[in-house]
Amino acid sequence: MPTEKIHLRDLDLTDIETIMNDKKLPLFRSKQLFQWIQQKGVTDWDEMVNLPISLRRELGRSFKINGLSVIKKERSEKDGTVKYLLAFHDGQTVETVLMDYQDRKTICISTQVGCPLACAFCATGKSGYKRNLKVHEILDQILVVNQDLLQQKKELITNAVFMGMGEPLLNYQTLLKSLHILNHPLGLNISFRKMSVSTSGIVPEIYRLAKEKIPLVLAISLHAPNNHLRSQLMPINHKYSIEELIKASKFWIKETGRRITFEYILIKKVNDGLKEAKELASLLKGLLVNVNLIPFNPVEGTSFKKPSLNGVYRFQQYLLERGIAVTIREEKGSGIAGACGQLRRQEMGN
Repeated sequence: MPTEKIHLRDLDLTDIETIMNDKKLPLFRSKQLFQWIQQKGVTDWDEMVNLPISLRRELGRSFKINGLSVIKKERSEKDGTVKYLLAFHDGQTVETVLMDYQDRKTICISTQVGCPLACAFCATGKSGYKRNLKVHEILDQILVVNQDLLQQKKELITNAVFMGMGEPLLNYQTLLKSLHILNHPLGLNISFRKMSVSTSGIVPEIYRLAKEKIPLVLAISLHAPNNHLRSQLMPINHKYSIEELIKASKFWIKETGRRITFEYILIKKVNDGLKEAKELASLLKGLLVNVNLIPFNPVEGTSFKKPSLNGVYRFQQYLLERGIAVTIREEKGSGIAGACGQLRRQEMGN
């Protein structure tokens, strides 16, 4: 049985330099190759016109550079958000979202096929979990969207948020490698400060990521100010309590000197009352944090409802008056089921 070829986009520049050394090939070719696969996102060896044909053929015997397939593309007429349904070589699919703001283009990246955490308010967990994504499968989401933007003669992606399908910190090493490749000046050269990683609260990996001292934005999905309510909404809280999460958050702030964003989905008559606002203000008092309030987006299969706009503003005002920095997330993509909590794993043919 033939050996499965390694995907070249799974490799960083150091990996490629090692390969060139082992094959006794000119080292300067490593940077050229890295640019072709990570910056230009080529999927055809013939496109690498500044590499000798003999080198391309030799590499092609051991490595593959194929991309993923765009199965469906939906654009919101309301706000210009675009959702892509993408398929990998094994037929598994993820959804990726492009959000167009005045000053930036942000891609919302998936890190797993589905999600194993089964949060009560989230469509992704309800659609089940299949597997972690590989480095090239994460990067290909960005490259395929950039290709689409190029064809439309539009500006390319400037910001990347790992807030799509899946729990990024349960795919830790792959996430870490993807972050560094995206940041590389010979790759897409996206600043770490323009990258955000969202987690439901995988405490050990928050400590690990803090020690990396990468100046990215860490967003923690909190969604409730006490263990009883959070455990109902997020089963992961049974494993890592709010107290452990706050302790890990303090470690992150101390190690990195960077603010943490706490994401808080407001669900009508569940966690949006002044009682919860008071508990939240007490919980976060004195911490270098920003609370990002997210009005609940409708998800099929739940009885949860969106709060009133007045209720959202009241919750925000209560926190502001107690010295907690708080923003309300601009709604993007809800009309195409592309907003926070709405992404869903799809079977091919659906």
